[in-house]
Amino acid sequence: MGRQIGFYTTLKDDVHLAKVLREEFDCTILAWNMPTREPKRIGRLTPIKQGRNKQDQVILVPNELLSKLKIAVYGPAFCRINEGYSPVIVWSRCYSSPTGSHAGRFWYEPSKPGNKMKSKVFRDWADRVFRKVQQLFEKHPKLSRLRLIGPDFLAQLATGRLSIDVR
Repeated sequence: MGRQIGFYTTLKDDVHLAKVLREEFDCTILAWNMPTREPKRIGRLTPIKQGRNKQDQVILVPNELLSKLKIAVYGPAFCRINEGYSPVIVWSRCYSSPTGSHAGRFWYEPSKPGNKMKSKVFRDWADRVFRKVQQLFEKHPKLSRLRLIGPDFLAQLATGRLSIDVR
């Protein structure tokens, strides 16, 4: 069974989180879907809009394990990092809106299909990343214990500029 942590964030929260992760955890942010087998690095995060976005789901991978990525080819111009076999955290980014925001999350599988564990190096790294997110983001009394909230999102929620769609 995988591990996950959900959170509400704004672009400002995401950019800060990405900066901390890159600096403290020596990782790279990659596009999950690509037109070729070559992993595509994400330099700058862009806002998430309603509908499909190129950056609504991205991949975090420790730099020392970049060579362990498994790429699945689904068509002539559609490849995807296979999260089941790769040492990665999938980052589903939050959609923030005044009419109802939808939580983002980090998730990963500690084992490969067939229940073979991924490397201890990866699992330890992923656990440290999750602990950092829990330090950077807050718990909110109106949210499930599995959901956190970024500081900028919380400030905008307090002023009414954002709202949460709790389903």
